[in-house]
Amino acid sequence: MNMDNGFKQWVAMSAAYSPAGQSAQGGEDSRPEHVPEDQDPLINGDSQDGLATSNALPCPECLTLLATKKKYTAHLKKHTRPFKCNVAGCNASFALRKDRDRHTKEQHGSTRWHCNFPGCTYKLARDGAPRKANVERHVRSWHKVRDPAPYCQRR
Repeated sequence: MNMDNGFKQWVAMSAAYSPAGQSAQGGEDSRPEHVPEDQDPLINGDSQDGLATSNALPCPECLTLLATKKKYTAHLKKHTRPFKCNVAGCNASFALRKDRDRHTKEQHGSTRWHCNFPGCTYKLARDGAPRKANVERHVRSWHKVRDPAPYCQRR
């Protein structure tokens, strides 16, 4: 099993059937044909990722198995989305605080970046963008300027 996608394959397989050879729906073994029994992490209790079924923590929402308590806790935030936007009327919520903070700054902040290139009629010159990187990309691609910094203005 490839180390990069082995865990993903293992998680996908684990949702389909249990280690006891019964499917998650209670039927017979539904192991995919391409997984030999001697290489099946759910039967032999381990995987190349070091995830043993006896130690794995299953997510109650999506049945993903997580190797550590830290990964389990981080994964649960994807479902609970505990970081809510503090702006009245906005119902956005996020798994990570940094994502909520970026949302607040970009969607509800008053400062925007504008293209300051002479004669630019693109909407970034008029309306601006919440991220400086967006205007820098515009200046590089539309105006063919190697150093966009002098043409990116904060207003």
